[in-house]
Amino acid sequence: MPAKQKKDPWFEYSLVHFYESLYGHERLTYRKMFGGLAIYFKGRLVTCIMQNREDSDWNGILIPTERDHHAALLERWPSLIPHKILPKWLYLSMSNPELESIAPEIVRAIEKSDPRIGIEPKSKNRAKKSNRKAKKLSSQ
Repeated sequence: MPAKQKKDPWFEYSLVHFYESLYGHERLTYRKMFGGLAIYFKGRLVTCIMQNREDSDWNGILIPTERDHHAALLERWPSLIPHKILPKWLYLSMSNPELESIAPEIVRAIEKSDPRIGIEPKSKNRAKKSNRKAKKLSSQ
């Protein structure tokens, strides 16, 4: 019996067409996260595509960044907003009329490794240790 093939999550999201220039790049990885598609480029989490028709706060492109970079990114793309739930990340809503012009510019900035876009993901070992510490503290 043949092994069950996993469905490639890339093709589940309509907004991936903005990322066509990155698709197939040896330094591009992606996986499901927060019910969306987390996109990593050169080891950095650079965006998360969210598509949830019922919740407009989770329907667009999340841009992970450090708060120090917010002002510069908001100056470059004034249509970005801090996300309501994850305010350290910026957000471009799918309903934003400028989505079609801004998203390709953001992808070009990612291709050029703009240091303002993206965050270094925590290592799994560090995250597990952090969770253990939190559990230990809460049980005291």
